[in-house]
Amino acid sequence: MKEYFDIEAEKTVLGAVLIDTDKFKAINTVKDILTPSDFYRQANQEIYSAMLEMFEDKKGIDLRTTIAVLENKHILEKVGGVSYVTDLANYVPSTAHIKHYADIVKENALRRNLQSKLNKVMYYCDSENIYDGIYKAQNELLEIKAFKNDQLPDPQNDTMQAYMDIEKRCNDRQNGKISGLYTGFKDLDKLTGGLQKGNLVILAARPAVGKTAFSLDVAAFVAVRNKQPVAFFSLEMSKTELYNRLFSIDGLIDSNKIRLGSLEKEDWDKLIKSTEKFSKAPLFVDDTARLTITELRSKAQKLKAEKDIKLIVLDYLQLMVADTKTENRQQEIAKITRELKLLAKELQIPIIALSQLNRETEKQNKPMLSNLKESGAIEQDADIVMFLYKTGTEEEKDIVHLYVAKHRNGALSDIKLFFHSQFCKFNDLLI
Repeated sequence: MKEYFDIEAEKTVLGAVLIDTDKFKAINTVKDILTPSDFYRQANQEIYSAMLEMFEDKKGIDLRTTIAVLENKHILEKVGGVSYVTDLANYVPSTAHIKHYADIVKENALRRNLQSKLNKVMYYCDSENIYDGIYKAQNELLEIKAFKNDQLPDPQNDTMQAYMDIEKRCNDRQNGKISGLYTGFKDLDKLTGGLQKGNLVILAARPAVGKTAFSLDVAAFVAVRNKQPVAFFSLEMSKTELYNRLFSIDGLIDSNKIRLGSLEKEDWDKLIKSTEKFSKAPLFVDDTARLTITELRSKAQKLKAEKDIKLIVLDYLQLMVADTKTENRQQEIAKITRELKLLAKELQIPIIALSQLNRETEKQNKPMLSNLKESGAIEQDADIVMFLYKTGTEEEKDIVHLYVAKHRNGALSDIKLFFHSQFCKFNDLLI
């Protein structure tokens, strides 16, 4: 099996640090790229580690001071003695190309790490539960990405980034814009600033209240109206059923007419226009049944890489299955919701996950967070929890309440929406 290393590149990096006369410029260049373990030769690991310690202690790094530190640590002879360290200092004429050689050392370290991970992946092929094996294998590979991007926080850069984010929000507000994705519902967008990157949004309701219809309204608005790519994962309805709903919502075609095949001429005209519109829209529908969180993550990562999706909708949470065995369904849902939150953060897009409410909701005036099925983890991991519910009164027979019961970064609210049942469509309530 091929071994990945470049001793000459390692010696060039260390030599450049030793001869640097520009007050820590060389070590500053490589310290955010390399860790001691990135060096293949053990002696080079020890020397680089000593250099980092000297940098942290604000001690000048040159041939004499480095030899002294290695001697005090009782490892000078172990790394090759004075002659090896002196050889490093004489190895390069300047520090000009230190970053290039640091990148070579890093790339070889990544290749060795990948090689090690792939050996483990081969072992997972023999797992009793292959889905458990796939999940573990994927986690092994994800660690490489984290390892590659492992850099220390930069307070100055992070502070300025936060400042610039606030400045952008203020400028957007003055120009009538919001910071997140528009949902198409004015009161909701005003409350939340739109769907925010990295947020997990839970939309919950009892059956037949309209959670799928609401999520399709949002997905259609983002993909068709704003032309932003959306991934819609449907674990309950087929693609055909979903597009039937979308045609009804967009064209204002009676959903019963579509279902029964009793369209009139004017309905056909609307259907043709809606079909053309959605055929060009960046809306990617996946109707895989019994979708696992690993499968979802894999598909979402591919869609993000190839289509740059800006939103994921999952319909619905309780139909997902975990990759590994758990003691009970509550633990399984907890694992799924945690992975969804991590996926939203990783891809830097919002995820809307639909969820069921338990029967206790029907005994109350409005839903509570405790009404979420397998509620503990859902409530904990979600940035926003919204409930759709009806009051059941005659004066509100066409009204559905959108109750924002949890909003990690903002206020709560109970928003009234008008529901056109024949079109499966929600609208802002005009008062």
